[in-house]
Amino acid sequence: MPERLHPDIELVKALRRGDRVAFDQLFAKYGGKIYYLAKGYLGSREEAEGLVQEVFIKVWENRKNIKEHLSFRSYLFTITYNSIRTLFRIKYREQNYLNEFIQDFNEPSYNPALSLEYYELLDQVDSIVEKLPRRQKEVYKLSREDGLSYKEIAKILSIDTKTVENHIHEAIKRIKRHLKKMGLISLVFMALFL
Repeated sequence: MPERLHPDIELVKALRRGDRVAFDQLFAKYGGKIYYLAKGYLGSREEAEGLVQEVFIKVWENRKNIKEHLSFRSYLFTITYNSIRTLFRIKYREQNYLNEFIQDFNEPSYNPALSLEYYELLDQVDSIVEKLPRRQKEVYKLSREDGLSYKEIAKILSIDTKTVENHIHEAIKRIKRHLKKMGLISLVFMALFL
């Protein structure tokens, strides 16, 4: 197929070889488009930013399997579409779970053992967070406990917004890794609160 039909073919070839410059160029070309598409569906700037990061992590991890003769743009938007669908499914499940949890918690017959498990799980998460590297822990707490945006955290700590994103991503990855070892209720917690 003529290269003019697939203007990204050389970048994709380089990406398949692990070329980070090609990856950065593809990110620069498509990152904004994916962000605005995701923000339109999700309505949240931070969720859209997270989704862009997730999409490009998948691209990097699967770079060797990308078919260079096919449209990279279509490949990218397929990943984006599937990621948005997955987020919607998670949000739907979260909402249903939260509704049930609130209903059960407000009923006089709620199970105190379940409530105890929940608080024990919160303690476990706090314990994991305390073991994070100093800066990662600081960024995570400012985001999750104080509710600050990435931009606000970057300004307070005099670091780049991208660095804040990386710290949050790594912190969540570590927390999830520890919680997965703990079983089912931990997975529910991850889906709801991380």
